Amino acid sequence: MSESLNILPELIEASRDGMDFYAEAADTVRDTELSKLFRRMARAKADLAQELSNEVDTQPAKKAAASKAKPAGKRAQVAAWVRELHATYRDLREGLSAIHLDQVAQIEQTEAELLGRVQKIRHDRDHSYVVRVLAMQYEAQARVVHEGLRARKRRLAPTR
Repeated sequence: MSESLNILPELIEASRDGMDFYAEAADTVRDTELSKLFRRMARAKADLAQELSNEVDTQPAKKAAASKAKPAGKRAQVAAWVRELHATYRDLREGLSAIHLDQVAQIEQTEAELLGRVQKIRHDRDHSYVVRVLAMQYEAQARVVHEGLRARKRRLAPTR
């Protein structure tokens, strides 16, 4: 069984945490362009978490098999990336109203890492067609936001 099957619950948790972060960030940040991007990302993460939850809940046998198939060390390793994501979002919450270049860069990097996990799921044929389509849909939305973050980061960078 594929290792990516085992990260769906963690991805759901990470998506919910991201949804909360981006919803709060959209309301806090004074930069209207970033606020719009954050609202879009909050919606994308909410949709992903809800749809993946629905899919995981409809396949309890696969879920049980996936959790048994992974050694305890691997479960702890996957959980570590979720803990890191929680910590990143917690750290980023401080000073969001006057967001700076380094914060946008950290958000961009964090989302790129998460997108990499989503891509693994999308390419893994052990997942249901529905899960792979959901990953693909999220990936498309996240790429648009990622490009917006990258563009905003360039405009925040000091000119030389």
